[in-house]
Amino acid sequence: MTTTRRTRRELDAHSYYQNYAEYNRTLRAWLVIFGVGGPATLIAHRDLATQLAKAGTLRCVVIAFLLGAAAQVLIALINKTASWSSYYGELNAEYQKSVRYRSLDWLNENFWIDVLMDLVSLFAFAYAIWELFRLFG
Repeated sequence: MTTTRRTRRELDAHSYYQNYAEYNRTLRAWLVIFGVGGPATLIAHRDLATQLAKAGTLRCVVIAFLLGAAAQVLIALINKTASWSSYYGELNAEYQKSVRYRSLDWLNENFWIDVLMDLVSLFAFAYAIWELFRLFG
């Protein structure tokens, strides 16, 4: 591969990653806001919370909203830690030999973990909304 092709591929890859990173930040922000906003809405609208409590689903709905938000916070923490480890590993060859580095590098390379946490959030929120619509629908 010529240097020009390699440079173009690296620029394309960087561009794709920037696009991914922007969507990732936006999705995480929306999911965390939604997960915290659900219980906040229940606090602000006591009648809604009262109806859910009478139906026996208030606790499950609140837990579902908080679980969805927690999954996003957890994956953000994992990604932050793994990214720092990759950064530090680039500066410190001895650190690259550590179990911590290899473990965090494995986490950093496995995109399915991010997708899994997004699905946990989406299913938790879908369940909470389903319960709300079932009660008021």
